[in-house]
Amino acid sequence: FDTGRIYNGKPLYQKEADPDRWLRYVTAGHLNQWRVSSSQSVKANDDKGYIYCKEIDLANPTEGKEWYAWMGNEWRLQPSIGAVKVGAWSTAPSAGHHKAGGGSTMFTLLA
Repeated sequence: FDTGRIYNGKPLYQKEADPDRWLRYVTAGHLNQWRVSSSQSVKANDDKGYIYCKEIDLANPTEGKEWYAWMGNEWRLQPSIGAVKVGAWSTAPSAGHHKAGGGSTMFTLLA
């Protein structure tokens, strides 16, 4: 869900069923990419995470086409992962699934 917070210039999302999972925009190391991370990485504002979007400088995660997941010892492309939005984008934050700011707008990572 959309936390209503701006993080590195983009909305910060928290997984509804797991408060230790975040979808955030990472600028550390000049990555400029969307990444799924832990609460610890959100606080540290580092480049660590479990899943990341290869494309950089995206306005929102739904624009990502290639998502990679950490498989214990390497990053692997996961064609089944993607971000999908439902509804129209808005600037007003609200609660819900993985909200992308406003009313019925939401997105989810598909795996």
